[in-house]
Amino acid sequence: MNLQRSAIIVFYEPCLSSLQLEQSRGRIYRIGQERRCEYIHLSTEGTVEAKTWQSVRNGVDVNDRMLLEWAREQYLS
Repeated sequence: MNLQRSAIIVFYEPCLSSLQLEQSRGRIYRIGQERRCEYIHLSTEGTVEAKTWQSVRNGVDVNDRMLLEWAREQYLS
């Protein structure tokens, strides 16, 4: 298998950061890319995983949000 020519990426678990998602997507889209790139996101409807994917696609950094919520709980309790 020649990964340098790959044009398909399959995500088996959600990224927790929109920046991480874009970096992952950028790994198959390279200068001189001629083939259309495909991104496949596997998740089950109605789960936390699906909601995480939707948040990340909308540009929300789930890592930051989780850390902020944890910090609020630590310092407000």
